[in-house]
Amino acid sequence: GFPPLKFAIFGAGDEGWIRTATAVQGGLSVPSLHFAGEHDKTTPPEMSRNLARYFRSPHVHEHSGRHDFIPRTAAALRDLASFLCEHANM
Repeated sequence: GFPPLKFAIFGAGDEGWIRTATAVQGGLSVPSLHFAGEHDKTTPPEMSRNLARYFRSPHVHEHSGRHDFIPRTAAALRDLASFLCEHANM
């Protein structure tokens, strides 16, 4: 099997797949980082926010872009680096 999940990072993520996982596992008690584009027509920001609520300590980074998985802006990369520094060595 796989080692336990320590954290999760989503770019333009939606809650569709997680409903089944949380019903089976009783939720996901790992921290998460979610990137959501203000102008994303494929995965609107509210879908990313809905996904975030399934996680412990979620952080949602909303940006002014579209369907960018992880935008290449200074602010997004700072959030990503900070999240990884905090959670990668749990």
